[in-house]
Amino acid sequence: TGNMSTHAKRCWGKDTVTAVKDSTLDKAQAAIKKVRRKKKSKQNSPLPSRHSRGGLKGSLRNLLKKKLPGLFPHFLQCYVRKLYSKTKERLAEELQVIDGKLPIAIDHWMSPNHHVFMSIVIVWLRKLDNGEEELTTTILDFIELPCSHSAENMAEVLAKVLKEYGIDGKV
Repeated sequence: TGNMSTHAKRCWGKDTVTAVKDSTLDKAQAAIKKVRRKKKSKQNSPLPSRHSRGGLKGSLRNLLKKKLPGLFPHFLQCYVRKLYSKTKERLAEELQVIDGKLPIAIDHWMSPNHHVFMSIVIVWLRKLDNGEEELTTTILDFIELPCSHSAENMAEVLAKVLKEYGIDGKV
């Protein structure tokens, strides 16, 4: 029971464990619901942080060091997808406000098991806060081509990616 008690105190807090210890079922449920409401308001990340100390970085640190039992692949998948979509939106906004043409580079290759991949890279001058400009290179997409790697198929995929970023008229 010592490990269970330590675990409960870490998850729910000492006050909740003390309140629940010598009470009725109704009072215990009320105390736990009260703590749950507080915890839900703090959790904006798809990663659970019930054992973390230090927010998201703490959660990832614990995941890597201790392999948290509460972290399921679904939560990590949701987090990565959310991060990808937010980053893609910010990059699209930044590229859309640039005046003039944007240079891109594409490369494709076939893996040993005959899967064809294509990468799309864009280069531009990013304006820094101090007014200077910095040459920036970013991968727009890395795609497995669904069919043969002919010029027509690659052009179709490239046009689709440029349209997703809203820069199809700037290349």
